[in-house]
Amino acid sequence: MLSNKNRVRNPWTDTLARLEDERVMLQRIAAGVPLADVLLYVLHAVEAQSSVALRTAIAFVDESGKHLVHGAAPSFSESYRQAVNGVPIGPHMASWGAAAYFGTAVYANDVMTDPNWSDWREFAVQQGIRACWSTPIKGTDGQLLGVFSNYYATTRLPSPQDIDAIALVTRTAALAIERSQYDRELEKRVELAIAERDRIWRLSPELLAVVNEEGRYISVNPAVRDILGWTPEQFLTMPLADLVHPDDYAATAQVLMPTANGAREARHLENRMKHSSGSYSWITWTISRSEGDLYMAGRDDTDLRVQAEALRHAEDALRQSQKMEAVGQLTGGIAHDFNNMLQSISGALYLIRRKLAAGNLEAAERFIDTASESTERAARLTQRLLAFARRQPIAPVPLCPVRVLQSMEDLFRRYIGERVQLILHTDPVSWPVCCDANQLENALLNMVINARDSMPEGGRLALQATNRVLDKASLLQNAELAPGDFVEICVSDTGCGMSDDIKNRAFEPFFTTKALGEGSGLGLSMIYGFAQQAGGFVALDSSVGQGTSVRLYLPRYTGAMPPVEAETGTVPVPVDDSVPPAVVALVEDDAAVRQMVSEALAQLRLEVLVASDGLEGRDLMGQTKHIDLLLTDVGLPGLNGRELADAARQVHPDIKVLFMTGYAQNAAAAQGFLDTGMELIVKPFRLEALLERVRRILML
Repeated sequence: MLSNKNRVRNPWTDTLARLEDERVMLQRIAAGVPLADVLLYVLHAVEAQSSVALRTAIAFVDESGKHLVHGAAPSFSESYRQAVNGVPIGPHMASWGAAAYFGTAVYANDVMTDPNWSDWREFAVQQGIRACWSTPIKGTDGQLLGVFSNYYATTRLPSPQDIDAIALVTRTAALAIERSQYDRELEKRVELAIAERDRIWRLSPELLAVVNEEGRYISVNPAVRDILGWTPEQFLTMPLADLVHPDDYAATAQVLMPTANGAREARHLENRMKHSSGSYSWITWTISRSEGDLYMAGRDDTDLRVQAEALRHAEDALRQSQKMEAVGQLTGGIAHDFNNMLQSISGALYLIRRKLAAGNLEAAERFIDTASESTERAARLTQRLLAFARRQPIAPVPLCPVRVLQSMEDLFRRYIGERVQLILHTDPVSWPVCCDANQLENALLNMVINARDSMPEGGRLALQATNRVLDKASLLQNAELAPGDFVEICVSDTGCGMSDDIKNRAFEPFFTTKALGEGSGLGLSMIYGFAQQAGGFVALDSSVGQGTSVRLYLPRYTGAMPPVEAETGTVPVPVDDSVPPAVVALVEDDAAVRQMVSEALAQLRLEVLVASDGLEGRDLMGQTKHIDLLLTDVGLPGLNGRELADAARQVHPDIKVLFMTGYAQNAAAAQGFLDTGMELIVKPFRLEALLERVRRILML
């Protein structure tokens, strides 16, 4: 330990001078002056201020942390630098090695007697060293950075003022060394980042490019050769109009070139870029903007586009195949049922002719009934097909679903039998709906019959009408419908249920799980078509052994409800000939239908004018002075029935119109097709029903 009696008078200048030197040193460090220059300035300042001969040196700790390497020694020769460069850190390695080893200052008053200098005395004699003070240089985190040494030609120890001055030097040196290390680390990181960017630029399989504010490519990576066949030099010399497909140029220029306000905010771009072979490749670009330039990464999606197109064609082919399969199933079912009906009609007509020839009128009457029944069965089949295809002519009216269920309760009970328990929930607060009443009743009856057939051993059948408010999530499978108020009519049974395969095909026309001849397979498909036509949808829930629930959703009707009328039986009104004289224009393109209708109208002693198509009917309207009723088919060559009716009213403003149709898309919609004074009758109809309708219209 040093004592006051060992210390000598401070040979350095006053503290103010040292503080001024420290200020200059810190300015140089902050300005980024190289480390060697800063340390040389520090050491020169220290030596210059000393009142006795003084030489100084700084050594650094190497990267291994085990050796000292020469840093700065402005007053020593090259032989000194070589001797101290790379010395190990440890005791007996002169003052500097010991100071680095112990981490504290080591002051050698006389190197000739100091044990740390036992191996370095000859060196000391050569360099003229007699005293050496070495102080560790430590960073802000306490890490050893180097050693600062003072050398004297005579023996001496430091005073407190000397120690303060040494502390100033080591503190300044530590700042300079740390700043230098930070700069070197930063340079390494920058070099690594640049090298990494260059590797990415050179090796990236994606197209990387930079576009300037004029919309011109100013840099592109080597991947352009693999993707588009151009060298980077060729690519950069080509204008944008030559690189981009003509159909994509406008959209590309809008993204790459500045707009009026200079903003280019697009993040993605897809376009076709020209290949050196003359073909085009689809490139999907990701774009970012910095300082006016666009930095773009492009992926070649040409193969994906080709695959997507091939997949689309495959999907189209699959859909077409499925359509043809459905058409085959549909036509097979239609052919089976219609052939049976035609066979009944054909056989009945043959037998009628035989019975009439034999004078057996009573037997002929029986076969007439058979032919009429088969005709009605065929009519019902076509109506079901039209309902499935949403092409059935409808007459929507506001009605209350609960009243419909109540009115059909007795009918339901007759159909389900005694083994099935019927539970009818008749909540009177159900919202009204607007749909074709006959179709709704037919749909409900089909739902009940299907439920009954699923419970051959009996069970429970529940019917209920419930108000529902459906949101978008509830209509995911029916995205064409708007969220809102609906009435749910649910028919639930405790029957055998359906497997997933059967559920997926339940709404297909002519698909049935019943035995041959026991079901047409049009029940659920008709319900599906009716729901679609009425602006709603149908849902099916079923599990094997758990039963089935068929839910029919119809949109709520918000208009005025008609007054409730007393229920009356549907007693047919006999046709009579109490009709005032009138002129009827009959327009029908089917000759057989035209002949039968014309002869039937003659029973009412009406004057009947006939035409075979729309154009002929229009000429008939213009050539006739007075016509009371236009009886026309909807689907006509030339002009359709509605167009003919409009033309007729221009000539005869008060003419009444009765449309005949078995299929007509506009008539099926029943929204705006029928105007005031127009009515619709659906084929096939009984001639007596047609005559009654004509009589009623003419009597109005």
